[in-house]
Amino acid sequence: MELIDKANVLADYWMDYRNDPAWANFMAYNDLGLPLAAGIADGFIYELTEAGESMVDETFTLFCKHLGIDNPSDDESLEDFLVRLP
Repeated sequence: MELIDKANVLADYWMDYRNDPAWANFMAYNDLGLPLAAGIADGFIYELTEAGESMVDETFTLFCKHLGIDNPSDDESLEDFLVRLP
């Protein structure tokens, strides 16, 4: 998946679940990656440094693990990924 696709997924989940107790540890740990993703998704951030991209990628990987999704495919589209979410 492209960085923008990962950012869109993360930003949506952050907005919808940031106050959900089941996600509290995830939200606390990813307190930088989630706002970066939202900034990308909302068009406020146009490019990131390598470290910033790495942070969003790590947040997305942890997000997948939290949902029990192993090894999301790099060539998977956003729509394909969203269908797999619970």
